[in-house]
Amino acid sequence: MDNTKEAAQDDPKRKSDQKRLIQLMHEYNNLKDATQIVLAALAQSNGVSLKSMHKKYNLPIGE
Repeated sequence: MDNTKEAAQDDPKRKSDQKRLIQLMHEYNNLKDATQIVLAALAQSNGVSLKSMHKKYNLPIGE
């Protein structure tokens, strides 16, 4: 491994940025999961499919 790559891996700011990115990704995934739960409950209470709820609110399907 060359010195440039080693220096980049040991850079505290880079490590901090990576930790922050992972934290934000976890938060995003948790919010996305919660949204799916709410949409599924709304779909069930309205007697419609989850796919139709995605269309109604202009949300991506299958991501």
